[in-house]
Amino acid sequence: MGLASCDGGCSCAAGEYELTASSTEGGDVIISGEGTYADGTIVTIEAVADECYEFVEWTGADVADPYSPVTTITMDEA
Repeated sequence: MGLASCDGGCSCAAGEYELTASSTEGGDVIISGEGTYADGTIVTIEAVADECYEFVEWTGADVADPYSPVTTITMDEA
């Protein structure tokens, strides 16, 4: 359902990371304040399933709870 990643390879200033997220068919990803984040910033992400779909898991990044539709990700190089 969701994919979240910290991209340390962007053209951001040192110690800053860009968060990109996308969903598979059947839902959307909501990020609290999209954009560039300082190292160590904790960002809340939410997966919203369309009707007749359900959230399964987050993939692609080290989120706090990969099986919760609302979770957090810590912005860093990992």
